[in-house]
Amino acid sequence: MNKTNVQNTVGSIGTVLGVVGNEKTNESFGVMSVNPGSGQTLATTSEFVTYMKTKSSFTYVSDKTLAIDGVQGVEVIMKDNSTSTYYQYAYWIKNGKGYLALLSSPNNTQQQFESIASSVKTS
Repeated sequence: MNKTNVQNTVGSIGTVLGVVGNEKTNESFGVMSVNPGSGQTLATTSEFVTYMKTKSSFTYVSDKTLAIDGVQGVEVIMKDNSTSTYYQYAYWIKNGKGYLALLSSPNNTQQQFESIASSVKTS
C-alpha cells in the first residue's frame, strides 16, 4: 500500500495524509482529510455509519463512538468476506474538517486500532 494508490482510491473526497504498512502481517494504516459535505454522506458521524452500513460492498460488523483528538468520532468495522480482511474505520470532524483513519488487517484488532486512532492529532 502506498500513498498514491490510496489517493487514487479516495479520489476527490479527500487527501491522504499518510500511509504505513507491514507486509509480513498484511496490515496497513492510513489517515486522510476529507470534505465533510462530499456527497452529503460525510456531513456527520452518524451519516458516515449509515453510508457504511448501506453502501459498502463489505459486510458490516459493528460501530461505536470513539474519542479522537478531543472530539467525539465513530468507529466502524467492516469485513471483506472474499479476502477475510477486516477494515476498521474511524471518522471524526474537528473544526469543520473531516478526518478518516483506516486499518486493514486479516484480524479484527479493535483494541489495537482504537489505541492508534485515539493517539492521532490533527490541527
